Amino acid sequence: MMRTLKGILIFIIILGFTNLACSMKALQQKKEFNEKVKIKYLLYLPKDYDKKGEPWPLLIFLHGAGERGNDLDKLKVHGIPKLIQNKKEFPFVIISPQCSQNGWWTEYAQNLMALINQIKNDYNIDASRIYLTGL
Repeated sequence: MMRTLKGILIFIIILGFTNLACSMKALQQKKEFNEKVKIKYLLYLPKDYDKKGEPWPLLIFLHGAGERGNDLDKLKVHGIPKLIQNKKEFPFVIISPQCSQNGWWTEYAQNLMALINQIKNDYNIDASRIYLTGL
């Protein structure tokens, strides 16, 4: 009886970790890109993302002035990163870069292009479906 109970308990624990791992796959990952200026960013991969399947569209989300700095969690206050944090799923790869405390996106144009090119190289991205949005 105890042996059966232990086996059931182990099965439940493994099932719980498997479900946790599957649900975490769709959350945002913190990443860093170094070109001329270091850019930290959040990366979202859809739960069905496959490196070998059909290419995925890429969405770049640019934050507003209030989210600048060195804390990627600030990006989750508004827009798409907030929706992802609240478990909203999207059918595309999303990057949400963060500029420095005193920086502006106009200063980062070349670095953003380099980051996008790197993402295209590292992930299964459809180059004809790259979109930019933000605050």
